[in-house]
Amino acid sequence: MDTMSEERDSAKARGERTIEAFKEAQETFTCVAEQVGIKDEEDVIALVKKVRSARNQIHTMQ
Repeated sequence: MDTMSEERDSAKARGERTIEAFKEAQETFTCVAEQVGIKDEEDVIALVKKVRSARNQIHTMQ
């Protein structure tokens, strides 16, 4: 096998591992979201607003 083929195979393997890692992360995020009650985009928006509000309160206290 020549060097270009080895590099191509190595890049392909890295790409496949990256895709698998992203799939695993997505599954984990989905499980955690379900555990904390996030079901849809509206829930995410509400969470972001809550976090921003808490952050702003902390900054105004300082």
